[in-house]
Amino acid sequence: MTTVSDIPDWAYVEAGLSYSTSKLPTLADCDQMLKASPILNANKIIAPVQMHLGGEDRRVPFYQGLKLYFSLKALGKTTKVLMYPKDSHPINSVHSDADSFVNSVVWLYRYGCCS
Repeated sequence: MTTVSDIPDWAYVEAGLSYSTSKLPTLADCDQMLKASPILNANKIIAPVQMHLGGEDRRVPFYQGLKLYFSLKALGKTTKVLMYPKDSHPINSVHSDADSFVNSVVWLYRYGCCS
């Protein structure tokens, strides 16, 4: 994430590390980030997961979400992915926003607060 996101410090913070623009990540930093990665912890996820991915997202590249989705499917977890090719990190075009909202409500009724 440190080389593909528009907020490279996020990966450091999520792994409990300090970020500096004046240094490259060490092997220990990379190891700590990998250990905090959702993809490596997919087997621990117990809640159903619905992902909304923007094809133009510079913050979290959509292909990383797809990798998590396929990992969860391979583990037999309940998951669904909604792809919005023309949206970025905020899914906020009118059509996508409406679709995202409706699908979220249906998901919550099926698996969340109202099941």
